[in-house]
Amino acid sequence: MMPRQAPDLRGCAAKLRRADSLFAELDALALAFIERGNPYRAEPTFDNETQEIVFRLTQDVIQPPSDEWGPLMGDCAHNLMSALDHLVCQLSILNRGDQDCATTEFPIFERDSQLTRNQIEKKIGTLDPGDQELIVELQPFQRGADARTDPLWLLRRINIIDKHRRMHLVSTGIYERSIVAQETVELSIEDVVISEGTKAGDEIIRFHPEDVRREEAIRTFGPVVVVTFSDPGGALDRVSIRSVFPEITAHLRGRVFPKFEHRVGKVP
Repeated sequence: MMPRQAPDLRGCAAKLRRADSLFAELDALALAFIERGNPYRAEPTFDNETQEIVFRLTQDVIQPPSDEWGPLMGDCAHNLMSALDHLVCQLSILNRGDQDCATTEFPIFERDSQLTRNQIEKKIGTLDPGDQELIVELQPFQRGADARTDPLWLLRRINIIDKHRRMHLVSTGIYERSIVAQETVELSIEDVVISEGTKAGDEIIRFHPEDVRREEAIRTFGPVVVVTFSDPGGALDRVSIRSVFPEITAHLRGRVFPKFEHRVGKVP
């Protein structure tokens, strides 16, 4: 019988570090785009008929350079997926399974079915039964209706889009119902109405201030801009690119890898 090989997670660690580096580069580009490009240039007016404050775009919304950022997002996702595959490989080697890891892969599925279970078996069948159970427990389909918000599913979606089609990004205005305080007036923003305008002249928000001293209200409220995926009908639609990768990485470091520390140790 072959001697049992000690688990080696240096590959996992290297992949995670590379993903962190790529995200830092992407995050810097996105932040610079938001700060310098100001993709949502809007001016407020007061609607005397409805007593509402209205913001309208003064220029067409500037779209992020998807062609330049796409490879960064794809490479980041690839390294995170690869870190998971490295983990499965080490678990297979530990169980004296597929030593070359030619057939192993970390499975990620949104829906549970017999076909899904068969696919999982093909990918992790050489692992110890206990390790297989843990991987099944981590599947997005375990979250039921929330499966498409699971970090692993978001990671798989990014990876698939990058490999098979072009990623689309949009700049999106986000508006919060909040209390805006000034020295002279406190405004409660109520009944906020938001639209998805993208062209000059489009209305993007209107609201009733509790106190309609309009000059103070106009000066204290404005859109906050983020860059999101455009994935109509998909799990990534309107998901911020600056939040999704930290969420996925935190899930891998805080939930996925710790489940196997008793088997392969901590990621260095």
